[in-house]
Amino acid sequence: MAAPAQTYPAPAPVVVSVLDANLSVGGTTTLSGTGCDANEDVAITGGGSPNKIIESDANGSFSTSITLNQVGTFTVTATCVNSGKASGVTITVRDESETTTAPTGAPETTTVANTDTETSTVAYPDTTTVGYTDATVPAAGGNGANGGNGGNGSGLASTGANIGAPLTFGIALLVVGVGFLLFGTRLAFRRRRRASSH
Repeated sequence: MAAPAQTYPAPAPVVVSVLDANLSVGGTTTLSGTGCDANEDVAITGGGSPNKIIESDANGSFSTSITLNQVGTFTVTATCVNSGKASGVTITVRDESETTTAPTGAPETTTVANTDTETSTVAYPDTTTVGYTDATVPAAGGNGANGGNGGNGSGLASTGANIGAPLTFGIALLVVGVGFLLFGTRLAFRRRRRASSH
């Protein structure tokens, strides 16, 4: 009777990773992996960097630094030489000189100062003054040569203010008011007499 066939676990796959998968051209990163045999040669290829062979440790792990000198997107592969197992990782390399920058020359701004500033002055008349004109003060003993308003020899200024009309209007209002007051008083007195007679 034949002995049963022995089964062996499948070998562990190779797992590869990098410290930084986005580099500028000429940048360096660290590639690490596990899954090779103990002390096995590991070939690192791809990425535009020089190929090299490193050795895994007693646990089948490995680590190395790689420098990428070409712009583009690359797959860096780690291949266990004896067992033939392999795995890769994608790295993007960019060119910093192609980065769009803002223009250095700022647009010129010209500021024009307006030194000819016009100021408008609005004059408001004095509402408390009945009337006013340009007063001319004649010399003492003047002979009245200023517009027919001759000096009276007293040396006083002739203002030309005419207050006769407002004064007359005020007196008329006062008389009318007194008339209404007297009329109202007489009317009230008559009403009282009529009320008392009834």
